[in-house]
Amino acid sequence: MNEINNNSKKYMLIAWKLIITTLVIYAAYHFIDFKSLINNFSSITLPWIIVLLILATLDRIIMGVKWQHLINLLEIKVPIFETIKIYYKASFLSYSFPSSLTGDAYRSYAVNKVDPSLSKILSTIVVEKIIAILSSGLLACIGIAHISQKLVNTNLSSITWFIPAILFILIIVFYFSLSSSFIKTLLNKIPIKSIHKIANKLYSAYEIFSNFKLGLLANFFIAKVEHIIQYLIIYLCALAMQVDINVFELLGIIAIAQFIRKFAILIEGWALGEFIMVASCVAIGINQTDALAFSLLSHGIVLIASLPGAILLFYDNFSKKEANSIN
Repeated sequence: MNEINNNSKKYMLIAWKLIITTLVIYAAYHFIDFKSLINNFSSITLPWIIVLLILATLDRIIMGVKWQHLINLLEIKVPIFETIKIYYKASFLSYSFPSSLTGDAYRSYAVNKVDPSLSKILSTIVVEKIIAILSSGLLACIGIAHISQKLVNTNLSSITWFIPAILFILIIVFYFSLSSSFIKTLLNKIPIKSIHKIANKLYSAYEIFSNFKLGLLANFFIAKVEHIIQYLIIYLCALAMQVDINVFELLGIIAIAQFIRKFAILIEGWALGEFIMVASCVAIGINQTDALAFSLLSHGIVLIASLPGAILLFYDNFSKKEANSIN
């Protein structure tokens, strides 16, 4: 019976993703001028590509260092070079497949092979995601402050109070979740012993971070640098395509869209994420074709910068097959 329920949920999830992707493609077909889209890409010069790839590579390394910082706090024994290699592989998977969860699953698997502390590893990924959302949310609030006057006259006017409210709630929940007898009481009420045991083990690993508040603050600032570089990449993609837009307006709406995208990518994948970016830009007067062009370019640049991860994955697979053939 449980297997039937699991299969039903799995198929429903696949169906949901297909519906969302179909709607996004349908919207693109009806609202995007594909001839202008091709012209946008043809206007990019090689120096711009090089600059963007350097920034995207720097971003991959910073993301690896940020995760290594959390790993070190829990004394998981993984060398920094190994962490960056794992992050490159995970990054390639995240940008190649329709959900960032693919890369996160690979990170858990890869680090667990080096140091079998799965509950601790999962807790670093959970905390990393929460800090990323908080960092992105703060930048979104700054973005709102920059373009609030323009947002008031659009269909995005509600986010001038909604995003700050969501951010405030997230900060409160995160703070109390790190050390809360209430959560432990809830976990103890789980009736199924196996799930109860796993949940308690995961929460115990997660709760350890309450002893490293300064470490979490430092990680928050690393995430801030990472996000600023990511926003800069998107802005420079627009600049490379000669999109005529005020720099502060574009950076403001990028910050807002990126915050919303963090939830969208978890639900469906990058197709919905691109749609949110385009819709947000259109709301403040940016042409939809231009918005899709620089959004796709930024995605493509990060995917190209993550290609070393594909090479490493291929090498790992080749090495494993070679070792099996010898045995």
